Amino acid sequence: MTRLDFFCGYAALVCAIPLALASPAAAFDAGVRAEESLNLNPQCDLVAFVANDNGGLASARVRRLSGSTQTQAAGGASFFEGGISNAFPAVTAANLQANCSLADVTNLVQQGAAGVYAAATSISLTFDARRTSNGDLYAYRAEISGAVATTVTVSQTLINAAPTVTLGSLSGPDGSGTYTVVATLSENS
Repeated sequence: MTRLDFFCGYAALVCAIPLALASPAAAFDAGVRAEESLNLNPQCDLVAFVANDNGGLASARVRRLSGSTQTQAAGGASFFEGGISNAFPAVTAANLQANCSLADVTNLVQQGAAGVYAAATSISLTFDARRTSNGDLYAYRAEISGAVATTVTVSQTLINAAPTVTLGSLSGPDGSGTYTVVATLSENS
């Protein structure tokens, strides 16, 4: 081993130790930043994001775009610079219904930031709601999941379209004076 080899190995070790100690362990494997969002109306978005910078940022929330919508985070807790931030309250059905063009919000389940960022594996917000624009019922999800191969998902899945009735041609009258029409429903009854 030459003196140069020894010196290079020593220098690499000396540099690696401070770098390892200065870099926070990242719970979510998201690279620099991963974000997904769904526009609910001009006033608010459903959003989930994670970023492994500044010690770690992660949240699933209803984000205010304009108007009176209040920004709310799943469980009332987000990761901010590696610690827990309670800057935004928990998501409420009242806020979603009053400001996000949703009605009949049910099954609201939320898991905000908990513990330490380095050990976190999930933040989620799920609920069912009816869009006021079309009356359809959807399942909504904003989620950050997995310490390895982290996924960030925001989705709206149709649960039930508003039923419709189609009336056929009127026939009759028959011998007893009765008219008949066939009604076709868009879903089973």
